[in-house]
Amino acid sequence: MGSVLIAGLLQEASLPGEEIEPTELVVAVTEGDPFAAIGGWETAFELFAALDRGFPFINRVKAGSPLSEGERARWTSMLRWWIGQLRHWDPKSDDKGRRLSSLLVIAQAHDWDGALWRALPTDALLNVGRTGLFANIAGGLEMTFGTRGGEAEPIWERNAVDTLLAAEAACDWSSLGEVWRPFQDLLHPTPLQIQAIRFLAHIDMARLVAAVAGIKQLAAAMLVAQVLDVEPRLELASASENHFVEFACAYETFNGRRKRPPAPLPQAALLSRLLRKVADDGPRWRGWMDVFNAYPIRYPALHPCLGEALATAPRAAIEAYVDSMRLSPQPHDRIDEGRRNVAACLRVFRDLASDEQRRLLWARAHDRWSEWAFDAANEDAHLLGISRSEIDYAVVGFAVECLDDAGKAEMLAAMTSRLAMIEDSWHASGTDIRTAWFRALSCFQPYAHATYLGPTDDWLPESHACYPPEIADDAFFALRYPAT
Repeated sequence: MGSVLIAGLLQEASLPGEEIEPTELVVAVTEGDPFAAIGGWETAFELFAALDRGFPFINRVKAGSPLSEGERARWTSMLRWWIGQLRHWDPKSDDKGRRLSSLLVIAQAHDWDGALWRALPTDALLNVGRTGLFANIAGGLEMTFGTRGGEAEPIWERNAVDTLLAAEAACDWSSLGEVWRPFQDLLHPTPLQIQAIRFLAHIDMARLVAAVAGIKQLAAAMLVAQVLDVEPRLELASASENHFVEFACAYETFNGRRKRPPAPLPQAALLSRLLRKVADDGPRWRGWMDVFNAYPIRYPALHPCLGEALATAPRAAIEAYVDSMRLSPQPHDRIDEGRRNVAACLRVFRDLASDEQRRLLWARAHDRWSEWAFDAANEDAHLLGISRSEIDYAVVGFAVECLDDAGKAEMLAAMTSRLAMIEDSWHASGTDIRTAWFRALSCFQPYAHATYLGPTDDWLPESHACYPPEIADDAFFALRYPAT
């Protein structure tokens, strides 16, 4: 709603009419160093207060109050003055950046949804001097970690900073996602930084890409990513070759303070392009997968884009994708969204990848799944019913595209034989024998699903369970191994 109102006001202000100068603000910027003042929220407070004294309805409307016709007319006239000043601003005649400071205060006061610059007439933005100045601001970002008011630094804070700096220096992408979490809500970009970055992202993305190319701090890269909306953020990441900027833009999209993007993601093509670029860099891709793919339930919008990137990714990227997932047994009669997210990824992958690429992923997933065997190596893991796994779609893919009918029949026979032999072995407890039974029956499911797939059936087995005929028709087994 806020961006719609501002866009409407700016459209009205772009037409000829009365101009009203924000006198209180213009007077306030003549004192001290206003350009330095907008470099911090506390120092900029008086400038924003001066604007509010002349136009108090701006903040009231932002808080949800109605806007009268007289207020709207006055507001439009002030914005018309602002647009005119933007068109004709000249750094050579602006003492200490006083006029630019007032323009940026107004910009920040109206940039409610990060969409202000997109709503302005294009001719009001074409100012080379302003572009160069903002590029210097974006490129000069540097963060320091310290305490407030000279207080003693808590040991845990020092340890957190040291851990972050070590991971940053080593470009340890797997660790950076985790060690950044204590800091992700501590960034507070200044009005000057916010408007400089957003302006460049809209009017000259290439200039912004060049400006941030030298950033070597994750915190600085995160600040840039934080102030941008999803689309310009992913445009920046796709165009940049700065690894910190790329990572920060992806991380902020999924882990930032804003609401996580929906699936499907409107900017999916940009995210797919970014992922495909990173997939060619083995060490970085493994780190990214550890951060973004370890728990597939977390980021639904990621997975279709991930499937597109994997379709043409190198072997090492396929392996890292499969190996990064933290597998856990899931009850077969419950809907698991993480499992569905993986299936969404692999459906896209299946549609776009070559036969060889598909078989490569299916085989790697099948090897991982077979070795894991529903957490068989964990003596404390107990199964009390048939379970599923996050990568069942890929295991079914292996059975469908890597095995012929005889191969599938052989796998089913082996699983049936395994079930028949469970009671011939020693088990420490009733719980252990039930776990062994349901573990073997769980391994049976993907092969059975693949064997009986209809032409329109999906590869992801969901609520129904399959049993070997010898077991399905035997009341003894139903009584011996009742599912919870």
